[in-house]
Amino acid sequence: KKKKNEEETRRKQKEEKHLLEESLRKKLSSERKNKEFIRKNLYPEPVKSDPESSTIVFRMPDGNTRERIFKKSWKILELYNYINSLDNILTEEDTEYDLITNFPMKIFDDYDATLVEMGLFPNAVLQVREK
Repeated sequence: KKKKNEEETRRKQKEEKHLLEESLRKKLSSERKNKEFIRKNLYPEPVKSDPESSTIVFRMPDGNTRERIFKKSWKILELYNYINSLDNILTEEDTEYDLITNFPMKIFDDYDATLVEMGLFPNAVLQVREK
């Protein structure tokens, strides 16, 4: 009887592991599709010489930087879309984050404001800070 209980426990553990792995596979597939959707819907990057363009440097949590050109009339949401389109930036794919400046300390969370309204024209350095 003890052996039968051990076998049943192992069978249940194996089944739970399989269900967890399947759930993770589905989540990763969904996130990949979401990233692809975001990438396809990003505005095309303007040229640096465009007088309406703003150069934004993003300092990532791991210390690396990414630079991209945006139009000064685009909304803050587009900055978040850009970060969300990148791979392997955050500790985990679903980690929440803020875009901030350190001096003066400011969190850019008004997604409808434009870059120029938020003082991010003609250029800026933003920190990607995990919550």
